[in-house]
Amino acid sequence: MKKIFLLITLAVSFVANAQELRCNITVNHQQIQGTNQQVFDALKKSVENLMNNTRWTDMTFKEEEKIDCSLGIIVKKYEDNIMTCEMQVQARRPVWGSNYNTPLFNFRDISVAFAYREFDDMTITPDYKNNLVALLAYYAYVIIGYDLDSFQKLGGSGAFAQAENIVTVSQSRSEPENTGWKAFEKNGKRYELISNLLDERFRKFR
Repeated sequence: MKKIFLLITLAVSFVANAQELRCNITVNHQQIQGTNQQVFDALKKSVENLMNNTRWTDMTFKEEEKIDCSLGIIVKKYEDNIMTCEMQVQARRPVWGSNYNTPLFNFRDISVAFAYREFDDMTITPDYKNNLVALLAYYAYVIIGYDLDSFQKLGGSGAFAQAENIVTVSQSRSEPENTGWKAFEKNGKRYELISNLLDERFRKFR
């Protein structure tokens, strides 16, 4: 795997086997009553497609090099096409010379909300106007950053910078579901996470 790379400014979907992630998606909607099951099935497929079929960087990953990760969505409320959720995001990598995996990243996001209807367009755009797309792209880059850091000191800085850009862009949106991106928010953990990862004071811990 090439360790020196230039990140693609805007991630692009490819059919070719060059994608970085092998992400297992679960959607738990047991708390929601009276809603058509299809919308949650469609959500799962949409998230799987974006995470696993997008080429997030210009690196080429062989099948066995893909980053194993998981993203669990717990839907707590679905009203007026707005889903209020929690997300549990995890990533791991194999231990060299063994059959074991070691955790890279484990993060619980309790301030997740996004508009979603079946057949919604999940295209990535420079302004990340779709909050679900912004959330998924943010965590994709964070996962890739952690993985690259595990191979090379500060190797994930480029990916983390992409995640920081998503935070910056998302802070300017005013939709009510646009939560968790700002520093002063009670649950602004996404901002806090990426700010700490790129803070010069914390470089020695990466």
